[in-house]
Amino acid sequence: MNMKLSKEAIEEFKEIYQREFGENITDNEACEKFLRLTNLLRTILKKQIKKDQDCEFPGPSLFDEHFKNGKLKE
Repeated sequence: MNMKLSKEAIEEFKEIYQREFGENITDNEACEKFLRLTNLLRTILKKQIKKDQDCEFPGPSLFDEHFKNGKLKE
């Protein structure tokens, strides 16, 4: 999946990253780390759905929808 993050999403991720890890990162690093994180979460969710076919959690498709426009949402 090719995802382009908005400037707002990048700044929000950088703020969260700095708060959590005490480290400032560049816009490029923020994009890379965000995309790696979303890919990791997508993989975990897919494996969980396969593990429990009766799971009521909507799974990766809903996760993808939240990040469709490159905006962070809680």
